[in-house]
Amino acid sequence: MKITRRQLRRTLRRVLRESVMGHMDGDINNLIFHASQLVAEEYGDITVQDVLETIQAMTDQEIASLADPSGARPQAKEDYIEFFVQTVQELSYEEIVEQMFRLVELGELADGYEDFFSLPGA
Repeated sequence: MKITRRQLRRTLRRVLRESVMGHMDGDINNLIFHASQLVAEEYGDITVQDVLETIQAMTDQEIASLADPSGARPQAKEDYIEFFVQTVQELSYEEIVEQMFRLVELGELADGYEDFFSLPGA
């Protein structure tokens, strides 16, 4: 079976898109962990609502500073950062809950009862 150039380009675009989204998922995890640490410093307990509000209070520049566009081509770094900021601003409560439970699995957060979390060892 012969693969056409068009099929090859589509496959490459799909693989690149999946790679970017996987990388961005890691950046979002880092951002949520950062917001969780800020909430823990201020309140002790970490709730999903407090993390959401902390993220919503961040400026575009603060969010952008947590993006890691290292995998992007030099001319695409600004696009990656802009897309990252937009994606973070659109995070829902449910998406944050999902990411926080991933952080529990990774050992970065503890508990996860209802919508309460803590830092391990705290």
